[in-house]
Amino acid sequence: MVETSPIADLLPVVEPNLSKSDFFLKDYLIEHQGLNRLNINVIYTDQSNNSPNLSPLLIQQIDQTLIKYPNESDSWRVLNRNLTEKILTLNPNLSEITINLEVLPITNPGYSFISNITQTQPNFIPDLQSFLVTNSDGNNIVRYDGITGNYLGELIAAGSGGLFKPDTAVIGPDGNGDFINDIYVTSGDKPATSLELGASAVFRYDGITGTFIDKFIGDHPNTTIDETAGLFRPYGAVFGPDGYFYVASFLTDQILRYDGQTGEFLDVFAFGNQQPGGLNGPNGLLFAPDGNLYVTTQGSVAVNGKPDFSQGLPSQILRYNSMGQGSVFATPKAASDGAGFVSLLGLALNPNNGSLAVSDFAGGIKNYDLLTGELLNSISTNYLATSPSSNFLGGLTFGNDGNVYTVGFDTREGANNIGAILAYNPLTGVPIPNPNNPNYNIFVGPDSRLNRPIGITSYTPPLLGDTQFTETFSVISPNLAVV
Repeated sequence: MVETSPIADLLPVVEPNLSKSDFFLKDYLIEHQGLNRLNINVIYTDQSNNSPNLSPLLIQQIDQTLIKYPNESDSWRVLNRNLTEKILTLNPNLSEITINLEVLPITNPGYSFISNITQTQPNFIPDLQSFLVTNSDGNNIVRYDGITGNYLGELIAAGSGGLFKPDTAVIGPDGNGDFINDIYVTSGDKPATSLELGASAVFRYDGITGTFIDKFIGDHPNTTIDETAGLFRPYGAVFGPDGYFYVASFLTDQILRYDGQTGEFLDVFAFGNQQPGGLNGPNGLLFAPDGNLYVTTQGSVAVNGKPDFSQGLPSQILRYNSMGQGSVFATPKAASDGAGFVSLLGLALNPNNGSLAVSDFAGGIKNYDLLTGELLNSISTNYLATSPSSNFLGGLTFGNDGNVYTVGFDTREGANNIGAILAYNPLTGVPIPNPNNPNYNIFVGPDSRLNRPIGITSYTPPLLGDTQFTETFSVISPNLAVV
């Protein structure tokens, strides 16, 4: 039962852009240390004065946190402290939150426990911008400084947790309880049910250390079903506005949808039909502000675990609404200085003008007007200056400086797919050189630590600064009769 008290009207306004609100959850049932009843009073200060009422969202988050609370042995004060910290972390616009948690007596008379905790939003100090690069031949993820291009080391070690031919790294929800976003990586080139190295899966890693957490999506070999519902060579992945996790299953021509918290399979969002305009070899995934899902296709048809290009289907950008109904957004032509074909990969939103940037494995970056589909400009990525191009291209991302970054690798004999990081002004197409070598039109490389790089993700890990924490805790006992 939810009750609203008039306390918000009585509290002083601390700053013009802060507003204080509260709500009350009465007789809340919880299965913790047995079945118990709670009274929960929440008072919060919202930093964004023009935002909608947060109370319904906070109630939902509290409910989800308590239902899934993992540690049965935690005391009520520890539970309340973890709950307060969790809600504060989930809502960066909150500057402060107080949760008054009262555990009601089971018997009458009985003991009552009261925990009152106030926490202010910690100061998240951004680390220097960096880029995560997935090495599809190195089976690892490496990190480079986003300003200097300096190598910062291997964030996710080769083969960690079973990582094999990784494709896309996505920054997603906290998976290990430290309240920091973690890294989700698509992996594998074999069916999810395979017992060999390279079974298709999505792995989860700590967002600060890169330590393996778990297999977020994957088959359980001890069961008779495939818990992934047929995941085979996962490429692009994205968390949707609905909270679900979408994965492009390249070798089944499907987009599979999973629970964004548990990784449990939900449904097939879209599937191919072997026709132009269909989901033929899905690769990159991106949700745009219009709520639509944008997908790149390579123009292949999955046949017995192999991509078949014999039908000559075009590589396209598709657009899907929330009901899974798709349409063709654009059918690009091959870059004039590319490898002579089209095989679209990465998608990213241009922060400078809201356009849609798309990378082509065969060469080039194209920018499209998101509303009209009009091609705005094309950027040459033939950094080896050969004809036809001897370098292939991976995904792309935008840096904090507004420039677009991508990865490429050298396919010439003896080059061993050595990679490079490229940077461009997205509006003019002018290459951005490394600041330490301004006469060289490559941001990083060629670098042997870039081993057939295919994915690049802008990554700015937060560092926790000071936070204020106050707590009161009391136990109210019934009067003891003296005999």
